[in-house]
Amino acid sequence: MKYLKCLVLLAVLLISAFTAADESEDSDMISFAELPQPVQRSFEDLAEIDMILEIEMEEESESISCYEISIEEGDLEISYIFTQDGTLVEIKKEIELDAIPEISQKILKEKYPGLQVVEVEEIREIFYEIEGTMDGKNVVIEISNEGEIELESEDDQTNEEKDD
Repeated sequence: MKYLKCLVLLAVLLISAFTAADESEDSDMISFAELPQPVQRSFEDLAEIDMILEIEMEEESESISCYEISIEEGDLEISYIFTQDGTLVEIKKEIELDAIPEISQKILKEKYPGLQVVEVEEIREIFYEIEGTMDGKNVVIEISNEGEIELESEDDQTNEEKDD
């Protein structure tokens, strides 16, 4: 039995080590001067350089990188995520639990009694909703600034026209 527990513990440690190694390969800490110029300009429109805590370059794919710039504003941390061309794609802001809507707090208490909250972040992703038609059907597509499709739905136009 002790042997089995040791094997399980060893497996968990190895998985953790490989996961940490994988994560470190996908992101690197860099300086403000190493950011592409469009990212520097976009950031300077939002905050002061001396507020920066850290800057991380995240490789989304071989040809796409994103840059997460974390700043300190008062006691809270805010992170801005930009694409290489300086497009702001996401804002993450630390907030207090009581700052989220009451309905969300109520559901958290009901579904997760005893939850010990460590951190709460408000995340604002920037995306676009495109409505159109394709092959005789209404199409609604949500796409992020990074080009990721978030939602795709198709409705039969003829069914919708009948309802009108």
